Order: sequence, then C-alpha cells, then structure tokens
Amino acid sequence: MITSYGVKLKRLQHNDIEMVRNWRNDPKVSMYMEYREYISQEMQEKWYSNLNENENFYFIIEFEGQDIGLTEIKKISFDNNCGETGMFIADEKYLNSTIPYQVVFALVDFAFYELKLSYLNAYILTDNRRAIRFNKSLGFVLESQQEDSYKQLYKLYKSNYEEKCAGFKKIIMQSL
Repeated sequence: MITSYGVKLKRLQHNDIEMVRNWRNDPKVSMYMEYREYISQEMQEKWYSNLNENENFYFIIEFEGQDIGLTEIKKISFDNNCGETGMFIADEKYLNSTIPYQVVFALVDFAFYELKLSYLNAYILTDNRRAIRFNKSLGFVLESQQEDSYKQLYKLYKSNYEEKCAGFKKIIMQSL
C-alpha cells in the first residue's frame, strides 16, 4: 500500500475486481477508454488471472476511507526502465479537485523513486481533452508523429515531472 499526498493506493486484490468491473462498465468511465464494450464477470476474471504482478501494479484509489477509482503502472519493462500509466476516477465529485493530482504524485513517485523507472508512457484518446490537459500539466509530452493518431502516446520523464510538479507538490503537502 502507498499512503502519500493524502490518498491511499491499495494493491488490487481479487475481491476488488467486481467493483472495478462495475466502474469500467459505467458509460461515464468507459467513454474515455479505448475498450468500451461491456466487460463480463468471466472477462474480468480472465484479465485478473493473467496479470503478472511483477510487471503490473494496479491500485485501488482510496480517499477518506472511500474507494474512488483505479490507477496503475503496467507493462513494466525493467530492461528499458519504463512502464505505462493510467487512472480513472469513478466518483465524479473528485474529478475537478486536487485528488487526481494527489493520486498521480503518489503513483509517479513510486514509479520513479521506488521502481527506479526512467520514464512512463500514457496513451490518451484525442477526444479526452481533460486527460490531455491534465497529463501535460504533469510534464507528459506528446511523442513525435502522434498528432494524427486517435490513441496518442505521451511520455513523462523524471526530470520533466520534477520540474513541473515540485511547486504544486509543496502546496498539496501544506494543505494536508
């Protein structure tokens, strides 16, 4: 478990997968996902049973004792020192707050300082303007030749993250 910046990131357990499935099937969440089809219990079980826990860190986001979403660092390549990150907040009341930043700070600190990754990838659909703005504010940069792609690759390097987020992290910590 990661407890930092006023949030808890709890490693995904089998007993969480039905809750996550229900969140993912909610149109308010799935509309921002590449895979938008209905996810059955069997599909969710198969997905979970095939997870390699050494290369995929999925976390339930807890805030003030309530589970509110999911975040992850997945497809980790320790040979290349990179992974892919993502997040969704299922409880809409937290979308326009500092909570998504608090979650990302906890997750990305874990990626860069505990897992020792050099950079993170994020794939964002072009119609997800909120996610594009959010990720750019953290230091993610659109990779070259991605402008015309619907699913665009953004990269976050540790130096960009530290430069972009140092001041905001201090403000968050002072407010806790």
